[in-house]
Amino acid sequence: MKSDWYRRLQSVLAGPAGVVVPLLVVLPLALSSASFNEITGTGSGATLQKLAVVVGTLIVALLLGIRVPPLPVWLLAGAVAVAYIVGLITEARGISGFDADMLFGAAGLIYPWLVFFIDWRKLAPFWRTLPLAVAPLLAIVVSSVAELTGALDLTLIRQEYTGAARLSAGMPPAFLAGLSLMAVGASMLIWATKHWIGFYLAVINVAIVALTGTRMATAAAGLVFVCMLVVGVVRRYPHWIAGLVVTVVAAVGGGVYIIPNFLQRIAGASGGGTLQGSGRELAWAYFFQRFLERPLTGFGPGSGPLLAEQAGSHVVRDFFVSPHNTYLTMAVDLGAILGLVFFGALIWLFVVIWRRLGRDLRWLMLVFAIATLIYAGFDNLLTAPQSAVAFCVFLALMWSSAGDQAATASESDDGVAPSEAPAHRPAAASPRREYRARQPRRMSASGDHTAPQPRESSVPYGGFRNGPLVAAS
Repeated sequence: MKSDWYRRLQSVLAGPAGVVVPLLVVLPLALSSASFNEITGTGSGATLQKLAVVVGTLIVALLLGIRVPPLPVWLLAGAVAVAYIVGLITEARGISGFDADMLFGAAGLIYPWLVFFIDWRKLAPFWRTLPLAVAPLLAIVVSSVAELTGALDLTLIRQEYTGAARLSAGMPPAFLAGLSLMAVGASMLIWATKHWIGFYLAVINVAIVALTGTRMATAAAGLVFVCMLVVGVVRRYPHWIAGLVVTVVAAVGGGVYIIPNFLQRIAGASGGGTLQGSGRELAWAYFFQRFLERPLTGFGPGSGPLLAEQAGSHVVRDFFVSPHNTYLTMAVDLGAILGLVFFGALIWLFVVIWRRLGRDLRWLMLVFAIATLIYAGFDNLLTAPQSAVAFCVFLALMWSSAGDQAATASESDDGVAPSEAPAHRPAAASPRREYRARQPRRMSASGDHTAPQPRESSVPYGGFRNGPLVAAS
């Protein structure tokens, strides 16, 4: 049986205090690997950043409990693990015996999925989602303070060779764009569960994506935002009228600066000797030719940097440690067979989550899946920490939203539903129910103290105003 102090801790975390818990996973994403290098005085910033995420994930799992991930997550991790074993056996990189770089490459593809082992249902939906929704703002605040105080050598706005100004918050602009794209999804998740602040956070995050000057991330974020705005208007989400006005004003006002900045990037890249895809076409052609050398088994996880060093083009050597195309990255690393297994499992995961959700969140899951699959064709969705970890956190939150109804019901000590618990052992309330029970009692009209009553939902299809939207049984 769980000790009383552990139950009390989980009960406290079920309220607003629970907002601190996801920050243990999200906060390392507010800094770049270069910042970790500067803080620690080492050259292992990328590894330390991943380690910080892993440690944070383990602490959160200990605080909230462990949940068995859905089968597609096991298949995703298994495909990478098998590719690592095959790479060692076949000496894919010409290295006999242990290959440390390949091991780190495999770990880099697997560690973001560890967030699925956390039982996020122990936290209230709003408080567990808010940290991801504000993560880009945290990155901007950290970068601004560090730049003003001189504590770290971080640049808030980066002037690139095309002359375009790009919001970077101390990291590559594309990394901030990937993080902000996932924050748009988290913000819309908050709005879809009937919290008005989610819409305005989504507006801010779309603006951040656009200010990074990352074109496909902006298109993907815009797709999620516009589609969910339509759903919000039709379903009368909070502040939907104000949302329409804000969207029009922001689109017109922001377009005055953002569109010329995009055009300058395109024109500058073309005039600067590289292609309009910022050199992607060169990288794609090179990495595709390398894929054809080992089409079935690939070069093993994490092969991008090694192959880039062997490129004849200085553009690829200097700017592309990976193809900036997630599908091509997986093909080069895992080979065609395991690459298909990997992406098949990812699409299966989308479907598994989608089928468990109610109508409102099904729309969000659908447009988010489409947007990220498109974005993956033009950037490093699953290799850059800011996008990979945030992507997995968002999917884990959506999966938990599908199971919130069961989590709000009474549970026994080992998580068995009361109807399934042994008759000799009384069922215990969930942490979120215990938290609500501790809140101050209200005075009834007759002057008697009454226990706080849950608000009646105005959301159809089995939804909850301040909680999950799950399909009615």
